[in-house]
Amino acid sequence: MSTKVKRNTDKGKRYTAEEKKAIIDVVNKVNADKGRGGQSAASKQFGVSQLTISAWLKGGAPRARKAAKKVVKKAVKKVVKKAAKKAAAKPAAKPAAKKAVKKVAKKAAKKGKK
Repeated sequence: MSTKVKRNTDKGKRYTAEEKKAIIDVVNKVNADKGRGGQSAASKQFGVSQLTISAWLKGGAPRARKAAKKVVKKAVKKVVKKAAKKAAAKPAAKPAAKKAVKKVAKKAAKKGKK
């Protein structure tokens, strides 16, 4: 006898663009009238989870958000790399400037001991 549990392989109900628009319109209408509670009302009226409605309102499927994050991450990496190259190309601080910094640090240390 098998004890393996049969899993539901369905992805759930798919909503057309018109259905999504109708649900989001109800959310916006309730929020405009009452100031809040639109997602809850639409969830009860249409039988759609509040998480699903929230995802629609945020704009985009999780895959789209994930792809957008990748693009941003790649752009940030590029900017950081460019900044690092630019910093490496700058000449080192002049010895006179280093001496001045040491002198100021020494004075500050003396004042701290008093």
